[in-house]
Amino acid sequence: MIRHNRRRPAPRTVRPQQERERVKALQNVGSGRVALVDAEEPSLAPGEVAVSVRAAGVCGSDLHGVGDELYPSPLIIGHEFAGVTEDGRRVAVNPQLPCGNCECCSAGRPHLCGHNTIIGISRAGGIAERVAVPEGRLVMLPDHASWTAAAMSEVTATALHAINRAGDVAGMTVGIIGGGPIGIAAALCAQRAGAGIVVISEVSASRRAVLESLGIASVVNALEPNSVDVCIDAAGEQATQAMSIAALRPGGRAVWVGIHGDNVVIPFGSYSIVVGERDVIGSFAYDDDEFATAVELSADWNWSWVTSVPLEEAAATFTALKQGATDFVKVHFVSGVR
Repeated sequence: MIRHNRRRPAPRTVRPQQERERVKALQNVGSGRVALVDAEEPSLAPGEVAVSVRAAGVCGSDLHGVGDELYPSPLIIGHEFAGVTEDGRRVAVNPQLPCGNCECCSAGRPHLCGHNTIIGISRAGGIAERVAVPEGRLVMLPDHASWTAAAMSEVTATALHAINRAGDVAGMTVGIIGGGPIGIAAALCAQRAGAGIVVISEVSASRRAVLESLGIASVVNALEPNSVDVCIDAAGEQATQAMSIAALRPGGRAVWVGIHGDNVVIPFGSYSIVVGERDVIGSFAYDDDEFATAVELSADWNWSWVTSVPLEEAAATFTALKQGATDFVKVHFVSGVR
């Protein structure tokens, strides 16, 4: 999950061409709508390469950013994607482009850069046949990685960072609120980190069925009070944030990775937080090392629950997702895949 950045990208150097080719791309056209358009072939600034996209995911941030008109328009969207470079390299793309000079970047926390430009949110993104990407944001894929696994790397990185923010979870009971893509990835990351028990809270019947088929955690409607040592809130609603704190045992840690706007207040009594030494920790995105690790992890995990849809159907599918008219847990738009 990526926060929104309204900052317009800087002017780009366009390589001269006799005739610019066209590419299909999903564009935010404003007023809460998207359209599949024939866009100009991406121009390459110095140090950039063209990536032919093979799979690109729709994130909840995209649905929120388009639907609530937080994203700039017109803008080709998509920050979860993978593809092939012109010289044949199979790559996942880290969409964050930090400035490299600010206090956060200098302190080794470039994902917190206040000048961060994000591919697919503040410059042209990856739900397209081709996209321009700085060379340094490419991560080579393991040979056995599927395109689905590669495009899930960004989701895995977000979940991995949340688990890392929670600290040592070995032997602990970890609760996760929200059984969507980040919640599922967080469960896998918690298992990898040695969690003793993993419990996922999910109210959607269709998502519960997916979770139960995966067998990666116990599945409940709601976490019981005082039942977990660590709680990952991947939903970001006021009610789930309240649950994340209430579910903690004394000394427990709640990590908030999901967010729906900036108007949510801490919805729990401060007395219980203070005397129980319960911590509330924010988690945003991931650093470069976590993204590289996520690419390796994603290659080996089960993504059979991800639905692949041809790029040509992107506009209709995105609209259905935004309207809640589909039970898909995760959608990837694919092109050029044989």
